[in-house]
Amino acid sequence: MRLTAVAAMAALLTLLPADLLAQASNPSGLIRITSPRTIDVIAAGIDLVVKEHGYGVVARHDMTKTLGKKGFDIGRRVMIFELCSPKHASKVIRQNVAISTVLPCRISVWEENGKTVIAMVSPKLLIEMFGSTPELAALAQQVETELRAVMDDLAG
Repeated sequence: MRLTAVAAMAALLTLLPADLLAQASNPSGLIRITSPRTIDVIAAGIDLVVKEHGYGVVARHDMTKTLGKKGFDIGRRVMIFELCSPKHASKVIRQNVAISTVLPCRISVWEENGKTVIAMVSPKLLIEMFGSTPELAALAQQVETELRAVMDDLAG
C-alpha cells in the first residue's frame, strides 16, 4: 500500500517530540506565550510595563466589545495593543516609509482554553517583507528582543 504525501507527513508528525510539534503548529512568524494572568490584569499593567522598555501604548482595541457592538460575537476576549518606540519608528520610517504600513507594533492578548495568550508577529519577519538592509535587520532584531521582554513581563 502506498502512502500519500499527506499521510506520510501525518505519520512523521506523530514521531516528533511534543514541544517541537507545538512549535510547528504555530503559524510562521507568530511569537506567542501563555500567562496565568487575566486579560484585565495585563491591560491594567501594560502602560507601566511598556514604558519600562522604552515604548508607549498608542491605542487599545477591545475587539470583543467593538465587534459585539456591531452584532458579531467572537466567543472570547480579545484585545490588541498598539505599541510604539518613537526612537525606533523614526529610524525605520526614515529608511523605508513603506514600513509604516505595519506600524505601530501590536501585541494581541486573548483567552484560549482557560489560559491567556500574549502574541505578536515577528518584527524581523515584517521587516523582511520590505527588503531589509543590514541596519533595518539589526533594528528589527532589537525590537523583537525588547517586545519579547515586554511580553514576558506582562505574562508574569
